[in-house]
Order: sequence, then C-alpha cells, then structure tokens
Amino acid sequence: MKSTLLISIFLIISASTILKSQDTIKTNVKTIDIIAPATEEIIEEEPVYLRVEQNARFQEGDLEKFREWVQKNLVYPPIAVENGIQGTVVVQFYINSKGKLIDSKILRGVDQSLDNEVLRVVNLSPDWEPALLKGKPVMQQFAMPVMFGLVSKKKRR
Repeated sequence: MKSTLLISIFLIISASTILKSQDTIKTNVKTIDIIAPATEEIIEEEPVYLRVEQNARFQEGDLEKFREWVQKNLVYPPIAVENGIQGTVVVQFYINSKGKLIDSKILRGVDQSLDNEVLRVVNLSPDWEPALLKGKPVMQQFAMPVMFGLVSKKKRR
C-alpha cells in the first residue's frame, strides 16, 4: 500500500511539475503584431456636384457626345431582339475629379439583357475631363437615358 501511495504522490508531483512548466512556457511567449502595408490606395470620398461652373467633358464634347458614343458601341442583345424587348434604360454614373467614370447603376431598367448591355458599354468609357468648380476638378453626377428600339418589318401587299 505504501508503494501505491508513493507512486500516486509521485504521479501527482510529476503532473503538477509538467503543468507548471507548460504555464511557464505559455507566459514566456511573446507575441508581436505585424501590420502588412496596404496594397490599395485609400481614396477619400469626394463631394458630388450636379451643378458646376464647367461640366465634365467627354472627348471635347458634352453629355450628348457621350450618348452618341454609347449608342455607337451598344450591341442589341439577341435575346431581347428575339423577344421583341425595347424601351429606355436610364443609367446614372459619376465622373470623379480625375476624369474616371465610376459607380454606374441602372435607375430605370427595361430588361436585364438591355440593362446589362448599357452598364457594359458605359463602364468602357474612356477618361473624361473632370468638371470644374472654382477652378478645381470635382466629381459630377450624371443620369442619361439610353433608348433601344426595334424596327418592325411590315409585309407588303
């Protein structure tokens, strides 16, 4: 019985010694925070203007020039042609102070195929000359209708 008691005491002392040494290891571990450099440039939000001294300009023209460019680059989706879908899609976008077209979205859609085509083309826009307010470039908001129409083929008698 004495040997069993001694073995039990030995195991208890050994276990407590092991646990204490593990606690010591845990408390001696130092951690440091590593902060990775940002990979993206942080851009401050710009105020948006509807009225400015000089509107943003597209290829030395105005919004009408951009509308012409969009119409020239649109491809009428075949699925919309097959289903006879037509109408006017209204798209909103911003020209930021660097002349980039950003944040385009559909304000009034007709059909997903037409809406997606408008967004596709608008987002391909080349850079603009930014709007000016008090001589400084600013962000300007635009909304523009884009019309899709089908010519009906009438049978001649």
